[in-house]
Amino acid sequence: MRILCVAAISLAVAACTTAPPQYPTFKYAKPGGTYQEYLEARHDCLLEARKQTTRTAYVGNLGAGVSDQQISGGVLVACLSARGWLQDPNGFGPPPGGAILVGP
Repeated sequence: MRILCVAAISLAVAACTTAPPQYPTFKYAKPGGTYQEYLEARHDCLLEARKQTTRTAYVGNLGAGVSDQQISGGVLVACLSARGWLQDPNGFGPPPGGAILVGP
């Protein structure tokens, strides 16, 4: 009986844990390009693709606002393309833990 209780509790705890979000990742390649060059271009293009967003909500006389940053996918892809990096399923991907969610 004790083993059954431990198993049930373990299963319940495992069901409550959440896995980190899985974002789709895109890989890029450039003829003769190295991984370090890709990381540098990616960093520069991520900085260029950042945009400030603000959302505000009002209920009666009360209001709240949230300010955040979003990455524009269109600007990111255009920036990498301008530097010679094109999407390629066999190319370089983001560094471990470096996958990001991009907007339109």
